[in-house]
Amino acid sequence: MIYFCCQENRRSLVRDHPSLNGIDYLEVVHQEEPITAEQQRTLRVFFVNPPGSALEGRFSPDKFANAALVQITGGERTTRVAVDWAERVGDRLDVHVTPRGDYARYTLSLIEPNSETPLAELDPELSRVDFSFKVECESEFDCRATSPCLVAASSAPDLDYLAKDYASFRQLMFDRLALLAPGWRERNP
Repeated sequence: MIYFCCQENRRSLVRDHPSLNGIDYLEVVHQEEPITAEQQRTLRVFFVNPPGSALEGRFSPDKFANAALVQITGGERTTRVAVDWAERVGDRLDVHVTPRGDYARYTLSLIEPNSETPLAELDPELSRVDFSFKVECESEFDCRATSPCLVAASSAPDLDYLAKDYASFRQLMFDRLALLAPGWRERNP
């Protein structure tokens, strides 16, 4: 599944900037992993611009050292998702995590080592992206917002305002019951 950054204007400005970069989108690798234990443990981070010399220098050939540049926060049941390694592969960054997360929302951030601040080469708003590990998994809950059922407005009932005795009130109630519950029949002889 692919998660895009929702700020299209900001992405276009970063795309035109000569030295600034940002996260364009993130993919959770699910189907490509043949071993079930490895599914949803690899995240592919794609950048708005191809990583230039400035951003390229931030990622070392040692993929385990790059893990300090990546932070994953969020989750409900699984809140401590650790980054095992991060490796630059072409124009993307592959991130391997343990354990895989749950159905909740997570945030992947590219940060300075031992800090909470975004990498200096990245736009602060595009230095993080929200995602879910389980987006390709079936769920018993439908994430689509349900719209309320619109009930057709019924017309006002025809009331006999001249009903003043027991028999006419009784007939008025039976007529109304016939509208509200068409299958109802009086069983009293």
